[in-house]
Amino acid sequence: MTNHKNVEDVAVALTQFTQKLPSRAQLARIFETDDLQRARQLVSSWNASPLAERKDWPDTQSITIAVCGFSTLEYLKPHLMWATLADGIVSDVIIGQYNQLYQDLSVQSRVSQPDVEVLWVWEQLNDLLPLEVSKNADILLSDRGIDAVNAAIDSLVHAIASVRNKTGALILVNDFFSDRPSPFGIADSSREVHFEQIFRIANDRLQKGLATITHSVIFPLAGLLRDFGLERAVDRRLELLADCRFTPEFFFRISRAFRPYVRSLKAAVKKVLVLDLDNTLWGGVVGEDGWDKVKIGSEGAGKAYLIFQTAALELYNRGVILAINSKNNLDDVKELFERRQEMVLKPEHFASIRTNWQDKAKNCLEIAEEINVGLDSLVLWDDNPAERLFVRGSLNQVYVVEPPDDPADWADYLIRSGLFDSLQFSVEDATRGQMYAQDRLRRQTAAAVQDMESFLSSLELEVEVQPVSEQNIPRIVSLLSRTNQFNLTTKRHTEQTIRDWAVRSDFRITCYAAKDRFGSYGIVGVTILTRTTGATEIDSLLLSCRAMGKGIEKTMLSVIAGQTKQFGVKKIKAVYKKTKKNASIKDFLPDNGFMLIAEDGDDKHFEFDLSQKELVLPKHITIKQVDK
Repeated sequence: MTNHKNVEDVAVALTQFTQKLPSRAQLARIFETDDLQRARQLVSSWNASPLAERKDWPDTQSITIAVCGFSTLEYLKPHLMWATLADGIVSDVIIGQYNQLYQDLSVQSRVSQPDVEVLWVWEQLNDLLPLEVSKNADILLSDRGIDAVNAAIDSLVHAIASVRNKTGALILVNDFFSDRPSPFGIADSSREVHFEQIFRIANDRLQKGLATITHSVIFPLAGLLRDFGLERAVDRRLELLADCRFTPEFFFRISRAFRPYVRSLKAAVKKVLVLDLDNTLWGGVVGEDGWDKVKIGSEGAGKAYLIFQTAALELYNRGVILAINSKNNLDDVKELFERRQEMVLKPEHFASIRTNWQDKAKNCLEIAEEINVGLDSLVLWDDNPAERLFVRGSLNQVYVVEPPDDPADWADYLIRSGLFDSLQFSVEDATRGQMYAQDRLRRQTAAAVQDMESFLSSLELEVEVQPVSEQNIPRIVSLLSRTNQFNLTTKRHTEQTIRDWAVRSDFRITCYAAKDRFGSYGIVGVTILTRTTGATEIDSLLLSCRAMGKGIEKTMLSVIAGQTKQFGVKKIKAVYKKTKKNASIKDFLPDNGFMLIAEDGDDKHFEFDLSQKELVLPKHITIKQVDK
C-alpha cells in the first residue's frame, strides 16, 4: 500500500488543487502509506497546505470526529487526520477536556454537537472504578469488586445513552484490557475469580449495554493490543510524564483500524475483489507449467495459495464480489478449474472473468462496466509489481494492494485490511457475491436473445413489495448507506431514523425484493415517501446497480403512485440531487413523465400529476405485495 513519493512531491501535488478540490481518489493516492514516519510527514505537509483551511469540502469527503475520555488524547489527533486522508476524506478532529469524560457526555459540550459524525469514547476499567477497588487486588477480585465493575459499566452506558439524544454520531467505545500481569502472579489460576476474568465480565456488560443504544459499537482495542504486542504498545515512561499510555507506533496501528468505520459512514466501502490468477491463486504459470504442475493444495508451497483462496471465499460469503483479471489463455484456465479439485474458488464464485491478453487497466474498466459498479469499488490483488504500477498509474480510482512478499502472509493481510468492512450487515449483504455471480448467467442469456423485450420476458421476473419491518430495517439502512449510482437523493438515514419514521402515518418506507429464473436478487430497492400539503414527496429512491435496467425501477414508481393515492393526494414531488456518482438516475424522472418545475444549483425539482396520467407497472414484471 505504500506510496513512494517523497514529501516534496506531496507538497507539489497539493498545490495542484488550489483551483479545484481533489477527488477522494486523488487525495487518497497522495496520503496512502503503511509507514508511521511518512504518515507524520504527510500530515505535516497537509497542515501547511491551503487545502487544510478550505471549508467547502463536500459531505462525502469530510467528517467531524470527536474524542473524549481519560488520559492525554491529543496524541491521537494527527493519526486520525492521516487515517481519513488516506481514504480521501478530510477530518476535523475535536478532543474533549482532559479526564472529563462524564462532563463531556453529560453537558452540551463540543463533542456532542449535531455536526459530529463519530464520537469515540476512550476509557479503561481503572478509570471508571473507585480507587479503593482499582488499587486493591483483593477487593477487585471478589464479589464486591464484580459488583463495582458492573456498577461502573452501567454508569458508563447510562452516560452514553444520554448523549445519544444529543447527537446522531456513530459512537465508538473502547473495550477493556489488562496491561499488566495478575497481581497474584502464577497463584492467580487458583483463585475463585481470576484477574483476566474481571475484564471479560466488564466487556460482556459493556457489549450488552451498548446493544440497547442505537448506532453505538465497541472498538476492539484489546484485540489490536493482543495482535500488536503489549510491550511494543505501552510506553510506561510516556505514561508517567504525559499521561499517554501508548507508543506512536500503536496509535498508528489504531488509526489504521479506525479507517473501516469512516469508509462505512461515507459509503466508501470497497465492493469488488479483482484477482489475478498465475502466482496469485496458485503458484506457477498455468500456460507454461500446465494445469497439473501449478502449486495449489494442502501441502508444501501450494498451501499458502489455498489459504489465500479460502480468505477470498470468506469475503465472498460476506457479500464481496469476486472478479478475475488475468493475462492468460481462457482454455488453460478452464481446464485448471475443472481438473484441480483442490481449488476452493470455482468459476461460479466470480461475477466477471477477464482472461485475455489486453492490459489490466482496460480489464478493470470492463469489469466495472460489466457488473455496473464504480471504479472506486474495485480492489486489485496482483502479485506482479509491474502490473500493479500500470493499473495504479492508469486508474487512480482503483485501489491496488501492495501485498506482502511472502504468500503465506496474504490471507491474513487481506482480511485485516478492512477494505470491505461495513457497519451494516444483512442476509442480502451475505449473498451479494452469489447474486452478482448469477448476474453473469443473465448477461450471457441477454447476449443470446434477439432483443431486450424478449430477454426481459424470459427472466420471469417477480418483484416483492415489502413494508418496513424489523426484519428488513438493517437491509434498508445498508442500501441507504452503500448505494451511490441509482440513488435520487443519496440521503444516508440511520437505523434510528428509519425506526422513528416507520411508525409515523405521514411516511411510507418500502423495500423491494426480486427474483427470476436464475435466482434471488434479495432486497435491492428502497423508497421513502412523505405526505406534505397537497402532495407526497420522494425522500429517497434507490436501486442496487446490479438490478438496474430490468424494469424494477419503474415498478417502484408504480408503487409510489399507489401510495400517493392512499395518502389522498394526486401530486408526487421529487428532487434529483446531483453527486459525482449518480448520473445514471439523472434522466429517470423526466423519462417517466415527471415535469421539471425548478432548478436550485445542481438540484432539479420535479412533479408528477396523477390526475393527468398514470405510472404503470411494466408488463414483464409480476408484483407480489407483502402485508405487515
